[in-house]
Amino acid sequence: MRLFKDFYENFVQFDSGFEMMPQLILTCEDEKHMVETFKQIVANNLVLDKIKIYFTTDLKQNSTTLDKSFIEFVKDKETGKFKANNVEIKLLG
Repeated sequence: MRLFKDFYENFVQFDSGFEMMPQLILTCEDEKHMVETFKQIVANNLVLDKIKIYFTTDLKQNSTTLDKSFIEFVKDKETGKFKANNVEIKLLG
């Protein structure tokens, strides 16, 4: 994750062959593994400021459509705690 953080913080168009900053999606084993992974990212101060990190699982990638297979962790403004939100994104045209 430190390498990802360095890449995104110092992204320069076409420097690494990318025209646009690529989206980071972490594929985890299950929902519990997503939470554990996110906790490690926060605990080690590896949250990325320039993009959102989306999470998914192996099984979610087997569905007929991937539009609703992503999770984003967001901080609740009232409690200050993170919660998982399902997000619908279209990454490919």
